[in-house]
Amino acid sequence: NGCLGIKKKVSWFKLPLHPFSILIIEDEDNIRKQLIEILELDFENVYSASNTKIALEIYKTKRPDIMIVDINLPNENGLKFIEKIREADHSTKVIVLTAYSSIEYLIKATKLRLTDYLIKPLNGKTLDNTLQKAMDEIKRFKTISTEIVHLKDNFKWYAKEQKLYNDTQSIELTLLEKKLLTLFIKNQNIMLSSESIIMGIYDTYEDNKLNSLKIVIKKLRKKLPIDTILNIYKEGYILKNWFLNYKL
Repeated sequence: NGCLGIKKKVSWFKLPLHPFSILIIEDEDNIRKQLIEILELDFENVYSASNTKIALEIYKTKRPDIMIVDINLPNENGLKFIEKIREADHSTKVIVLTAYSSIEYLIKATKLRLTDYLIKPLNGKTLDNTLQKAMDEIKRFKTISTEIVHLKDNFKWYAKEQKLYNDTQSIELTLLEKKLLTLFIKNQNIMLSSESIIMGIYDTYEDNKLNSLKIVIKKLRKKLPIDTILNIYKEGYILKNWFLNYKL
């Protein structure tokens, strides 16, 4: 009957809610409702959708930290939906919910940078472990704000202070350049499309911002060591860094 087989957790006292938002995309009403009831016990904001059309509108307005996406959805395959999200979003954690365990599906899913996949029916412990994994990934991502990032030629980016140095000399950056460098640092050695960069530094995508982005990237490149930011033809841009990050 599609039941997840998860029992509701009962506690004599109320624990603090996790400060993360979750979007559930599941067309089976009983599964979706059960997930909502369970997750609302632990998370501050839980949103839900029965198809990807509704899910996309919620995603655009709420920007959830974590998404749980069923593969089989009525109007669009769940993996296709995730592919669209990944064109401009590399940070939202995605967990796939599926009745399949076939190699074909799992290989395709690995290309979407998923946190994990859950095969139905699942139990509460499996769900808890997977959600904890997603939260740990988010926390590791956010720790970059307290790190010194070492670039080549003695360049250093002090993320907490939002300052760039060449040895001891401070390099002046505009607000947009700081936002752009922060985005690249959070995605070191990962190719970012122009669309995802525009979303990252302007918050919304508009075609007329593409020329502005090219100008900002050109100016930032001049302030960084040569070949730090590379243009991948017809794909996007990547910040190449072979150094490890050192915490303050």
